[in-house]
Amino acid sequence: MSALDCVTISGPNRFTRTLDALDRLAAELSAPLAIVGGMAGLHHGTGVTTVDIDVVVPAESADALAGAASRAGWEWSHRSPRGWHRLRRLDPDGATVIELIPSGQRTPRDPADAPAIPTPQALGVDRGLGYAELGPWVMMKLVAGRDKDRYHLAELCKRIDEQRLGEIVQHLRQQPPQYLAAFHGIQRTAEQEDSRNW
Repeated sequence: MSALDCVTISGPNRFTRTLDALDRLAAELSAPLAIVGGMAGLHHGTGVTTVDIDVVVPAESADALAGAASRAGWEWSHRSPRGWHRLRRLDPDGATVIELIPSGQRTPRDPADAPAIPTPQALGVDRGLGYAELGPWVMMKLVAGRDKDRYHLAELCKRIDEQRLGEIVQHLRQQPPQYLAAFHGIQRTAEQEDSRNW
């Protein structure tokens, strides 16, 4: 079994098998891949569920990765001229959706001054498949700014210790100041919602 196990389910499952397959593709293409989104949140301890796998890929490798996955039998769900491909990997336990996120770009919903999607290396993955480090993952969630992103961060704040909280704050201090302010707002909300504080 891969070291990149889905942390909510013990033993091999469709997610762990898909992660193993992604790891093989990363090795085949010599392209680092960083797991972000809800799967990275599970790895960092949010305790929330996820239904897909989001992967940051070097922009120049997005088409090659999707092509290699297609040749391995994965289905295309969406092809994008900018590399934002969506694939489905079939498994006896059901299909898993994989969203490719090309580095160096922004989504249409991002504010004009939002930082671009970081490279896998900037997320802490130099080779193969790995999870985005905690601080950069939090930053990506803050930039995305959707309700579900704020929810994931609030759940994280309820579960992490002071040391890991400090890691996040140190990372956010290197970013535009509105992101640290937004994180502190989520942290305050999480403290009010946490029944252990009642």
